[in-house]
Amino acid sequence: MSAEELGQLLRAARLDAGSSLSRMAELTHFSKSYLGQVETGTRAVTPEVLEAYGRALGAAMWRREITHPRLVRVKGTQRLVELVRSVQSGRPDAFGEKPTAHATDIAVGTRMDPDGVRQFRKWMTEGETATLRTNSLSVIATVPGRENAELVIDVLENDPRGPAVVPGVGGVPPDSGRLADRAAGRRRHRQPPGPGEARPHGGEGSGGPEGHREPLVRRVRAASPGPSAGSRPAGSRRNTKEPPSSHGLGGFLGRCQQLDL
Repeated sequence: MSAEELGQLLRAARLDAGSSLSRMAELTHFSKSYLGQVETGTRAVTPEVLEAYGRALGAAMWRREITHPRLVRVKGTQRLVELVRSVQSGRPDAFGEKPTAHATDIAVGTRMDPDGVRQFRKWMTEGETATLRTNSLSVIATVPGRENAELVIDVLENDPRGPAVVPGVGGVPPDSGRLADRAAGRRRHRQPPGPGEARPHGGEGSGGPEGHREPLVRRVRAASPGPSAGSRPAGSRRNTKEPPSSHGLGGFLGRCQQLDL
């Protein structure tokens, strides 16, 4: 992936999060002009910039939205308000009809009050159709909280009526597996392996052959060949006390190409 394409990806993630370039400069402690050059491809995307965007925007910045005519997408604020009210009153509305786009799950999940969240948690296991159960799981996977994460794990692993879901397919967000892994990692930490029981390979970050559950920054770091001899690019003002990244940009870009990002 070229510097321009990576910059476009960062810009799209920032805009999707509703963040201005000025606000991103405040959050990342890089100058606004430098970030503008990165997003337009004038300057290369370094591991430090990548990690800073990841901290500011969260793991969702790497999500590739699945587009399909049968996926339900909410268009317009009024329709979103109606959908939220419907759920909070106990009516699934579109969530019981067709798979919902992940953008819809996020938009609704972030607007749910505790009653609405409880409704989705109930539908995850008691929904009348597989569509409603899967959509509800997808929404809960976007809601922060350890309890929600552990419920996602339980449904995916133990619910006999649960659909065969794969992160990123059929309305289930690509990072739902990562959410489950984080909670599972904490659970494994509390319960060390017994005698003769092997530790899970890869630890908290591993997540299948395509690595959807492992944070991209961690993969980038692992792929980097060694300390970078160069200094920070001019104009890339950094005001944090963190030590500069010691990972080479060449390895980072090469790894991104391998990941087809």
